[in-house]
Amino acid sequence: MSDSEHHCSQSVVEVCNLCFYSLPPCSEAYSYPNESSSVDKLVANISSLHAEVERVQNLLHLLQLRHGHLSSHLDTARCVVGRLPNEILEIIFSILCCDDDADGRGEFCLNLHPGRHPACVLSHVCSRWRAITLSIPRLWSRMEFQVVKKSDVSDKGKACMDYFTELFLRRSGDAHLDLVLALPSTETEEGYYGNDYVEMNPVNLEPMIQLLYSESDRWRSFSLAAYESFFFYPDPLLPWIPSLPSISSLKLNVISNPCDSYREHSPLPIFTHFSAPHLRALTLGELGSGWRVNAPDDITAAPFQCLQSLVICPDYFPGSALLRLASESTTVSLENFSRCRFPIDFEHRDSVVTCLASALSINPIFTRNMGFHLGEILGSISLPNVTRFSLGAGVSTSSRSEWGPVHWLGSIGFPTDQFLSLLHRCSADQITHLTINQLFQ
Repeated sequence: MSDSEHHCSQSVVEVCNLCFYSLPPCSEAYSYPNESSSVDKLVANISSLHAEVERVQNLLHLLQLRHGHLSSHLDTARCVVGRLPNEILEIIFSILCCDDDADGRGEFCLNLHPGRHPACVLSHVCSRWRAITLSIPRLWSRMEFQVVKKSDVSDKGKACMDYFTELFLRRSGDAHLDLVLALPSTETEEGYYGNDYVEMNPVNLEPMIQLLYSESDRWRSFSLAAYESFFFYPDPLLPWIPSLPSISSLKLNVISNPCDSYREHSPLPIFTHFSAPHLRALTLGELGSGWRVNAPDDITAAPFQCLQSLVICPDYFPGSALLRLASESTTVSLENFSRCRFPIDFEHRDSVVTCLASALSINPIFTRNMGFHLGEILGSISLPNVTRFSLGAGVSTSSRSEWGPVHWLGSIGFPTDQFLSLLHRCSADQITHLTINQLFQ
């Protein structure tokens, strides 16, 4: 069709021959637009957009596959502990911070190894672990302080003790406390005996002691080793606490120091008007050189009704009156003593100390006169409730080197008369287990 065919003539156009109606001529000629090139461009653009969308969708799909692969690889490579929920981590942390075997490794000693306490280690692993450890007060409830050498109680050592005492008491909240105070420690370079003692200025220890004693109502277990002068009046560094309402385990080791100026004999004060309704385990190690124990003035019969274990293991057994501490549910062990300083109540020689324990084990260190000392003990006690009775023995290193086995074994006679007398004072028919070491002759 030519261009002329697209245009109307400017003459009148007769529309209807019957009515002779006609249209006026157009003022301007009208033509159909020619948009083929524009449409082609739009189609091309749309096609390219579709191609781009398809490319982006394919790329997105590849990225999603890559993301899933990396996530799966990350879950596989990540530490198993990191995938554990907080509740499981809390249980693991609690077990770690309550590990009794860690005592020998010194992990809980805050002044000698401040960075090795499990709670400190766990709180420095990551922000998640720190939040967990700080939210569990019992993780911070176990503290140990030891004095091994003189520098441990220097100004720097004192500052370390004071800082960690305050920190752990604050973070432990209201949790029960497990404390170990070794003033000095059994691991001292010089040891306890002879003239080699750790010199200590008690004034440097007062702030730490006062902080710990202010929380005595929270003590669950308490192990104390200290020079005997620290307990004496008028101004004792370690005053006796008349009541420990939460204590379940108590260990006492009073070290005799010949350099101490206070050397007078005095009663063992801890058991006079002492209240510990939940005490289950009591261990008495060294009891110093100046303490004596008489019955019934110093010890009432069975003062600890919940006591299950009584271990008495001083080098010098101070007296049979200590056996009055046992109740009917108590197992008593006399361990590692080589001599008996006061085996009987010399003010009342005819009196007999009644021990209410259900089991008694006597295991002294064999020496030349142990038969005599053992006889004194057996002759001064009565066991109305005992069902298990054991007489054993240990041999010290010095005994092995000093005497040949044949020589010293022959010098230890079994105290037969005292033993039979003890059985007569007991209900012998209720004894179910009786053990006597074969080394007795």
